[in-house]
Amino acid sequence: MKWRIIILAGIGILAFTIAAQGSIPSSLEKMRQDAEQGDAIAQMNLALAFLQRRTLVMDDPRAFYWMQRAANQGLHAAEANLGAMYYYGRGVTPDMTQAFRWYQKAGRGGNPGAMFVLGLMYYKGEGSQANSLKAAAWFRRAAMRGSSSAQLNLGLMYYRGEGVEFSPVRAAAWLAVSAASGNGEAQQAQYLLQSELNPAQRQLAAEQAEAIQEAVERHHTNFLLEQLSGFNDAFEISD
Repeated sequence: MKWRIIILAGIGILAFTIAAQGSIPSSLEKMRQDAEQGDAIAQMNLALAFLQRRTLVMDDPRAFYWMQRAANQGLHAAEANLGAMYYYGRGVTPDMTQAFRWYQKAGRGGNPGAMFVLGLMYYKGEGSQANSLKAAAWFRRAAMRGSSSAQLNLGLMYYRGEGVEFSPVRAAAWLAVSAASGNGEAQQAQYLLQSELNPAQRQLAAEQAEAIQEAVERHHTNFLLEQLSGFNDAFEISD
């Protein structure tokens, strides 16, 4: 079975928009006023409005200006989005080093999308030296936040023995968790891998998948509680 690490649309504008209420023009005007007064969420949403043509015109430079202001206030979703803008050159010259820097800030702050992208960037050597150990570490963190794409990639890394020990059983377990959430590539990989395992290995993989799923659900619940309390994770990963 040959599977490559997937490169998804996960490298993109990651954050959700916290939309204001009311008609679009009045909402945007209120958003602009709040942004000018220093509201980081309003600044990020105004940037997204310029990126997504929810204003009269699409304006990448103005989007970058507001996203940078929000990111500089430590809003992790804005940090991830700023990383995406550097990655794709939206409103700024493409710069993998800066993209990596801002994704790293967001990932260390607990943003799951940024964690996933950091795994991809470490794996591909974008913005930093390629490092499969760190790629696997960031995929694991995103996987524990419930990212099915990260769960798939981590399973593939176990299958190939990249950044983690070679373990078809562990690979099957992570693929099963990803597949259970509806990930089509994981479902296909899981189907192919099952034929390579003996009955005892398949049983062990199923047991590990159940344990992993329970851990992911607990981790996700704790993450939501932490976010509500204003707590941000700091991961001890050397750079």
